[in-house]
Amino acid sequence: MASVTTIKAREKFAKAHAEGKAVPKITHVGWGTGGVDSNGNVIAPSPSQTKVAGEFIKKPIDSVSYPNASEGDYTVVRFVATLSPTDSNALGKAVSSVGLYDQEGDLIAIKNFGSKLIDEDSTDIEIVWDETF
Repeated sequence: MASVTTIKAREKFAKAHAEGKAVPKITHVGWGTGGVDSNGNVIAPSPSQTKVAGEFIKKPIDSVSYPNASEGDYTVVRFVATLSPTDSNALGKAVSSVGLYDQEGDLIAIKNFGSKLIDEDSTDIEIVWDETF
């Protein structure tokens, strides 16, 4: 699984540190079909991307947690999102890319992986994304 933080995200972090600007909350996950080439090989995502490759649906994040909070460690944030065969435009798609979007609509991070076909017999696809600081 290949992942990258976008240039836009790094710009927002830099402005937060230098200028005191707020970093927008991550609110959505985009699901796409463009994470592999024609031979099925995973493509490394580009930090200059502004949209998930082949994006066909954007959904709200299901949950956010701090998996190490019981130890007083808040350096990892966990985002969980689910794609179901019953979601709009999902049936028949070969999902191979996901991305986190902030509340301003900017793509913050992207992950590409081997294709997972969504058909009538598919179970939900859940993505668990840990962002480590």
